[in-house]
Amino acid sequence: MPLAFATILGCMATLLTTTNIVVSSLLRDRGLAGYGLLDFAPLGLPIVATGVAYIALWADIACLRSQRPSACTPSVRPKATCLATFRCSPKSR
Repeated sequence: MPLAFATILGCMATLLTTTNIVVSSLLRDRGLAGYGLLDFAPLGLPIVATGVAYIALWADIACLRSQRPSACTPSVRPKATCLATFRCSPKSR
């Protein structure tokens, strides 16, 4: 879950969120200059840095306060089984 939050924070610094793309296209439809890819970076990068630091610190504190001793160690999952098998003919490219 922290990776999802970091992704959302990272997109805040760029044009790559749906809201920013819609607003940029509306501006261009009205004849105004739209947003560039990194126009949000001056405001977004400090927010991203603060958010990632908060997530990293919060994850460590939550892990240390956990009542489960295994919460701080990575879990090992069994190897996944295949759901499907594909065969390609020798003539395929």
